[in-house]
Amino acid sequence: MMAQESSDHSRTSSTCDLFDSLCSEVLGEIFVTCTLRDTYYGEGTNPSLSSAPINVSQVCRRWRQVALSTPRLWSYFFLKLWNVDSDSSSDSRYVRRVIPVIKTWIGRSSIAPLDFEIYLSPGNFAEETVEEIESLLRILIEQRERWRSVSINYKFRFTKWFDVTFSNMHMLQKLDLVCCSARVCVARLDFSRSPELRSLSLEGHIKIVDRSVIPSLTNISITSNTYGVFDTAVSVQYAFPTFHDCFNILRMAPSLQTLFAKLVGSSERGTFEHIKMDKLRWIRLQLGSTPSQATSKHFAASTGQNSQTCACTVPKW
Repeated sequence: MMAQESSDHSRTSSTCDLFDSLCSEVLGEIFVTCTLRDTYYGEGTNPSLSSAPINVSQVCRRWRQVALSTPRLWSYFFLKLWNVDSDSSSDSRYVRRVIPVIKTWIGRSSIAPLDFEIYLSPGNFAEETVEEIESLLRILIEQRERWRSVSINYKFRFTKWFDVTFSNMHMLQKLDLVCCSARVCVARLDFSRSPELRSLSLEGHIKIVDRSVIPSLTNISITSNTYGVFDTAVSVQYAFPTFHDCFNILRMAPSLQTLFAKLVGSSERGTFEHIKMDKLRWIRLQLGSTPSQATSKHFAASTGQNSQTCACTVPKW
């Protein structure tokens, strides 16, 4: 028994000696590789004191110094909770505890590119929790120049946090935005300074204010949802994207490879010019009206000649 303990201690000491011999830059790269590897496989976990990078900084004084001086170690976070019905729920209490921690991470990330995923759907009785969430979202919007791979799925009917123009996103490569807002609030997207954007997924009350061509954009998903908005005495319905919105987005992506578009309630009439997309490989359109049917057939015939998968459907509502 004592021999076994001695052997274990010897191996631990050897490992510590090995790490102590590494320069801070190499040790920092090891931390980044080990702590972020799960994110590459879509296995993000909510922050906790027992998870990286916090646990790394608690091992010893040197590891803490290296961790705090490695911005990329703090440049990613994942927050996914759906049971945020009221301020008293356990998930709500967790959110209020962890958001200050995430704000600290953002500060420690310095100028490193930000990668984050947020999936939250708070209820109407979670006012205190909503205030905390939206204080975090406002900080993230202020840091949008550092956004690289971003997913925000936040549904709270009375929110106004994104009544701003998302612009100057120089590092952006992926944006997945799902939001619900008051009728007077619109998320305005400006991609004129996002030359590296590759993947775009949109759902909610959104407007694209710039139509600059983005050669790197290869994957697009746009979904129309008709929301009932109750911020006035009368319920108001709105939808994005319209059929014209859809074509405007397609004009931005000459290198498009995959397209999914769901236009619920679209009933526009009109003609659209031929859009040449030689690299298109996968396309699926779900169009919500009879006037759109002829256009969908024309779209499939004129742009899908190289497609491996092409489906255009008009549901009956």
